[in-house]
Amino acid sequence: MSDNQFAIDINVPQAQLSDWVVLIQGLCDGQLGAYLEERLEALNPDSLALMDKVLDDWCNYSRPTFYEFEQQGNRLRCHAEGPTGFHRDLEVFREALVLCGATVNVEDKSLLEL
Repeated sequence: MSDNQFAIDINVPQAQLSDWVVLIQGLCDGQLGAYLEERLEALNPDSLALMDKVLDDWCNYSRPTFYEFEQQGNRLRCHAEGPTGFHRDLEVFREALVLCGATVNVEDKSLLEL
């Protein structure tokens, strides 16, 4: 596993589970840009403002890959891989996920390292 591979592991509110599943599965299907903007805005418009620059980078330059979606009840997990520095974007993404109501499952304070 390279230094630029991470796991996204979150618990989401049961009432919004289907919305979250659609969001994470869409990421794993390669849908970033407008798709991710719409999903974040529906969950919490403030999260979209937070992710604005990151989304621009993801769509225009870094093109991260999300893959291996897993679901166990309201716990969702996938993997992410991106270029050098990708962890900084993921920290902003973690903040956006929390704003949207997700709980990030990590034992340390880093977002999602495997």
